[in-house]
Amino acid sequence: MTAAFPGFIWGWFQVPDYEGSITFSQIVIAYEFPLLGVLVASGLFLVLKRFLTAKKLIAIFSALAVSCYYWYRLPALIGFGIFPNDGMLIDLSHSIPKWVVSVIIITTSLFFFWWIVFRKQKQISWGSRPAYAKISRTKTSLP
Repeated sequence: MTAAFPGFIWGWFQVPDYEGSITFSQIVIAYEFPLLGVLVASGLFLVLKRFLTAKKLIAIFSALAVSCYYWYRLPALIGFGIFPNDGMLIDLSHSIPKWVVSVIIITTSLFFFWWIVFRKQKQISWGSRPAYAKISRTKTSLP
């Protein structure tokens, strides 16, 4: 799942929007890009599996998935999307230059890679038993 997800997200954003009745060829195109992305991303994952640890590889592909989503989604949120008013949160298209959008996209992608891949990870709270559970378990023993 981790291997395929970045490719699926990329492919999903390549599918054009359709209006009205949908033909069989449009259905094929709608599935073609996401499935192609899944295959390419999964293949890349398998190749990189020989060179990187599973933990590092999963972190990289997780960061790729999140970054890819926001690479396509952020412009639409602030009024620079391909389709007018499609998922727009606020229209900043007349307030900021278009190059600012590129800076925002690159900055968020770098942030996600830092956050998921390079940042020193703390102990995950839900990954270990809480201290009070360990204490109460040792104090009470069933006969």
